[in-house]
Amino acid sequence: MGVQFDFDAYLPLFTEGMFFVLLFFFSVYGLFLGYHWFSFGASRHTSMIALTTYLLGGAVLFLIFAAAL
Repeated sequence: MGVQFDFDAYLPLFTEGMFFVLLFFFSVYGLFLGYHWFSFGASRHTSMIALTTYLLGGAVLFLIFAAAL
């Protein structure tokens, strides 16, 4: 017949790759948010609370995603 693609063999590699790609984009987006919040935000205290909330919420999501792998 022909060569069949075994998706199950590549699924762990794909999910690990997607985990690190998402982690990279999350980090870069966090840097952009932090820069804009601290540069153009109303107060430094509010910017710090927003950035901390974003990072802690993201950390929880990524820990859940890592545990699921």
